[in-house]
Amino acid sequence: MRIRALLPLAFSLALAGCGQSMPTSYYILDSQAQPLAAESLPRTTLAVCSVTLPAYLDTKAVVLRGTDGAVLDVPQFNMWGEPLDEGVARVLRQRLARPLLGRGITVLPSQDAHIAAAYNLVIDIVRLEGDLAGHVCLEARWTLVDANASRVMARGGWTGEESVQLPAAIGQETFKTVVAAESRLLQAYGDYLAERLGGAAPARP
Repeated sequence: MRIRALLPLAFSLALAGCGQSMPTSYYILDSQAQPLAAESLPRTTLAVCSVTLPAYLDTKAVVLRGTDGAVLDVPQFNMWGEPLDEGVARVLRQRLARPLLGRGITVLPSQDAHIAAAYNLVIDIVRLEGDLAGHVCLEARWTLVDANASRVMARGGWTGEESVQLPAAIGQETFKTVVAAESRLLQAYGDYLAERLGGAAPARP
């Protein structure tokens, strides 16, 4: 799957650091999901119970690769505004909430993740990164578990990539563009999961 788009969807918050020569920019992933309002929600629930990351992504800094594939020394002034695994989980919950509601399933928000859900969704991020050539990619795997029976209901993998135009010099706009593309890829992944889970996780009486 290849997605091509150029509109940035992420935002950054510049904070002036004490003694720093330039402000630090903080980024969060954007789900672009509309707020969900409902007078009542289905009793069948699904939780995005865990998101795992490879070690090189388990960092506060936004990771960028060089054109040779090597991970660059990430500038200290471009950081995630939240832990990356929590950001991925938040985006997926928001993208899943509305379509699964139409199938009789409530996606639990993060603050209710401790509640026993009928289904648990486990996400393994294999790759989520951009490089200086303007290639941004997401590779992920998912497993749906029936919590009551402690058995795997379904599992699969997904890969998406997007090409973006980056400025000639590495700076704030470089990271804003990469994070925006990563957001779009996660949005597409969430929409894919909504279709798969709608059939693999039936609503219960």
